[in-house]
Amino acid sequence: MVRTLFIFLLLITVGCFGFGFSEKDLIGNWQAVEMTEGKDTFEFDLSEVKLNFAANKKYSYQGNLNNVEAGSYHTIGKMLYTKDTLISSEEKAVEIIQITKDSLILKMQAEGKIRNLKMIRLRKSS
Repeated sequence: MVRTLFIFLLLITVGCFGFGFSEKDLIGNWQAVEMTEGKDTFEFDLSEVKLNFAANKKYSYQGNLNNVEAGSYHTIGKMLYTKDTLISSEEKAVEIIQITKDSLILKMQAEGKIRNLKMIRLRKSS
């Protein structure tokens, strides 16, 4: 009885706190729509901030101010690791807070502060 209860509680815990997504869920083009730091929302143009994840584990990033990155990516748990091969070979890590079929929220550290970047999936134009 105790063993059955333990297994039941373990399954509930894993179900509630598990982070079930696949790298396939990242594949596509993403557009930044909001950046927050705590309760504050940054008020600047994010229309140029885009991320693309390809099935071959390659990514590209275009930021405002003509920042560009490209390289490889992989995930471990809820962490997303990118390695820019254009400028630097240093690996960067961000936490995937949420991912759905049409939205992605990344938690990152910038300038010593925690920021969340919300992105939406861009639909293919026909």
